[in-house]
Amino acid sequence: MDTDAESAEHSDSVAARPRLRRDVQRSRERLIASARDVFAAQGLAAGLNEVASHAGVGVGTVYRHFPDKQELIEVALNDAFESLIALMERNLEINSPWRALERALRDSVAMAVANRGLRDLTFLSSRGRESVQVERARLNPLIERMLHAARVEGELRQDVVVDDLVMIMLMVSDFAYRSEAVRPGAYRRYLDMLIEGLRKPQHGDEIIAPMSPEEAAAVANRWAPQAR
Repeated sequence: MDTDAESAEHSDSVAARPRLRRDVQRSRERLIASARDVFAAQGLAAGLNEVASHAGVGVGTVYRHFPDKQELIEVALNDAFESLIALMERNLEINSPWRALERALRDSVAMAVANRGLRDLTFLSSRGRESVQVERARLNPLIERMLHAARVEGELRQDVVVDDLVMIMLMVSDFAYRSEAVRPGAYRRYLDMLIEGLRKPQHGDEIIAPMSPEEAAAVANRWAPQAR
C-alpha cells in the first residue's frame, strides 16, 4: 500500500471515531429514555428485556451499556428523584405548615402514581444500592421538617411519623394502579380521607364521590392475585 493510500485510510479511520462515539451515545440515550418509560409504567420489577424491546434493540445492547440493572435504574430515575426533592423543598416554603404537608403529600402521591419506578426506588427500602440509599436519605429530613412544623402549629397529630406518610403513599398509589382503568383518579377520595385522619377536622370541605358498587367490585377483582 502506498503512502497516499495509507494516509487516506488513516484519515477515514480518525473521522469515523467521532461518528462511532456519537452512535454509542445516541444508543445509550435511547436506552435511558426507554428505561424511564418502562420503569414508570411497570415499576422496577420490569426486566431489561422489556427495556430492550421498548428501545427496539437486543438485550445484549442493554448489557453492553449497563452491565448492572441497578446502574440503569439510577441513571433513568435520577431526574425524577431530583424533581421529588425539589417539590418537597418548594412546599417547605408555604407559610402554613399544615398546607405545606398536605400539598407535599398530594404532590408526592401524584408523582408516585404517574411513575411506579420512582415510587419503588424512593419508598421501597429493598430497592437500590448504597448510592440510592444515600440519595433516599436526603428526603426524610425534608419530610420531618414538615411534620415538626405542623405539630408545632397544632394541626397535626403528635404521633405522626415519616413512615406513616410513606405507608399512606404506598397504599394509595397501589390502589391507584389497580383502579385507574375502572375510574381514573378515584384514589384521590381515599387520599383525602387519610389526610383528614392526620389531624382534627376543622372544615367541611367535600371530597369526591365514592365509587359505585360496580366500580368497587371491578377494582376488588383487579386486586385479587392473578393465576399464572
